[in-house]
Order: sequence, then C-alpha cells, then structure tokens
Amino acid sequence: MTTRTRLALIPLILLLLAGCAEPLPAASPGEMETSPADYIIAIAGVTVVSGAGLSVRGTTTLPEDHCVYTQLFADGVEVDWWLVGKCYPLEGPDWTFTIPLGVEGTPPELDPGKTYRLEIWWPGAPAETRGAFEFDLAAPPAP
Repeated sequence: MTTRTRLALIPLILLLLAGCAEPLPAASPGEMETSPADYIIAIAGVTVVSGAGLSVRGTTTLPEDHCVYTQLFADGVEVDWWLVGKCYPLEGPDWTFTIPLGVEGTPPELDPGKTYRLEIWWPGAPAETRGAFEFDLAAPPAP
C-alpha cells in the first residue's frame, strides 16, 4: 500500500471510529465537577479553654470527610510551636474541632497580652479556601 493510499484511508477510518463511539451522557447537576473556587471555609468563632485548647467552629461548603490545616499567628507573626501539618477533619457543613494546648510542645496557655489570628485552609486548594479569624483573650468591657 502506498503512502497516498494510506492517507486517503485516514478520513474513512476516522468516520468509522466516530460511528462506533457512543455519545457520552449529559451530567446531571449533582455530578458536575466543582472547582476549588466554589469551596468556602469560614471560622465562626474560637473559644480558648484554659489548659485544654482552642475550640474552633465554623461552616464550609467542602464535601464530607475532608480535613483542614491551621496556622496560628500572635501579633501578626506565626507562632513557632504550632502543630504544623495536622489535618483536622470537618464533618458536615457546620463543624467544630479542638486544637490542644499543653501537648506536643505547645504551651498550656496563650499570652493574654497578644492579638491572635487563626488561619484555616483545605490542602486541596490552599489559596482559594483560606479563612481567618482574629481574637484576643481580653475580657469584654464591663457594661
């Protein structure tokens, strides 16, 4: 078979292959791919439990059974004792977890003279899903 004959057969082969292929079914809205930009993680509050840890609560649009990373800042600087690399599971759209203090090199108490910021993100898209919450340990003003 000559090169010219082979080239002439290519459109016929492609036409036959296209006729054998079944069309793909259309995806239903529940099956559509979601982009990381569609995911939200928001911290609704942080409660510091003396000698125990930070109780963190919030909401998310991440699918079930995902986890998030955290980082704590004191007066704008990352604290060097933070448990980096620990992924906290989120169970549902409304979630709560506790970050322990007084274990694995963390201090048992936070410094009441500092302002803190807790950042949280999903490791699958850290830039798109980063949330933050600022807090301090000062008592609320008296009425």
